[in-house]
Amino acid sequence: MRWARIGPWPSTTRASAWARLRRIPGRTDAHVFEPSQRLTALEALKGFSVWAAEAQGDHDQGRIRPGNRADLAIWADDPLLVSADELIDLPIESTWVGGETVFSRQE
Repeated sequence: MRWARIGPWPSTTRASAWARLRRIPGRTDAHVFEPSQRLTALEALKGFSVWAAEAQGDHDQGRIRPGNRADLAIWADDPLLVSADELIDLPIESTWVGGETVFSRQE
């Protein structure tokens, strides 16, 4: 099953954590809603990148490769390896739109 979510990174981070956990991130005692519908980390990431672009009819966006528009976020750690509970607090180091830095935590 493919799914897509289009939105700004802060809400995306929380939604990605929710999609992976199917409960409130950080609340390990919270009720798990439909546990069989949990996404893997890779599925959650694709839902905000490749699959979101494809849902809009764009089969080039959402991928990092030469010739593509460089819209991306650089995380402080690998969002595929960080636990979903930790994901909501994972800092964004920089955000790029059209190949230009629009946010940098260093500035």
